[in-house]
Amino acid sequence: MAVVSAPADGYSLLFSAASFTIVPAALNPNPPCDLLIGSTGHLIMASLLSQRGLTMAHVPYKSSADVLRDLNGGVLQIGWVDTTSSLSLIQAGKIRPLPHGATVRAPRTPDVPPLNDVGIPFN
Repeated sequence: MAVVSAPADGYSLLFSAASFTIVPAALNPNPPCDLLIGSTGHLIMASLLSQRGLTMAHVPYKSSADVLRDLNGGVLQIGWVDTTSSLSLIQAGKIRPLPHGATVRAPRTPDVPPLNDVGIPFN
């Protein structure tokens, strides 16, 4: 509750496992704050867009599988998903990975550079 009661000055941010936010939201019809503020991927993408002065429509999805289905089907042009769930589509050449958010190259996708390597500061 420390984050909820902190001043709204942009200096307090809570990252939490879904079970710590979804369960209380389901049990309490009037939570003290909006517990559904978006996924880590959503926040990372919003940060990157802000840093680069870009805008993009946010399309919320229930799962990575749904995002990958629409990426593979051409419905989406870009999506932020984890490497593990997208690896089979990447290896099959069905989707093209863009630079990722890690600080080093991932062992399973060594040809995909980190954002820092292509000149986009990311930590």
